[in-house]
Amino acid sequence: MENIKVIKMLSGEEVVAGVEERPDTLLLKSPVKFVMTPISQSQMGIEMQPYVVLSKNTEVEVSLKFVVAICDPVEEVAESYQSQFSELVIPPEKRLVT
Repeated sequence: MENIKVIKMLSGEEVVAGVEERPDTLLLKSPVKFVMTPISQSQMGIEMQPYVVLSKNTEVEVSLKFVVAICDPVEEVAESYQSQFSELVIPPEKRLVT
């Protein structure tokens, strides 16, 4: 999936999705939000959840008047999102450990 973006909504939510820009709207493909979840008593983790939980649609059209900012995600978020929603399997980068 190409054109993965982080969208900051007027409500304060941050959504990660494949984005198709249109004149007055954004088409969000497989939109998710990241939610902090406890993984132990002293640690928190981040979990991907559907942006619109009860929808059967994988695409959501959002008016630009509700969008505060659009930016590129950090590499780890883009990789996590792609591994979840891409049809291609992308192997992790090989690194030489010395």
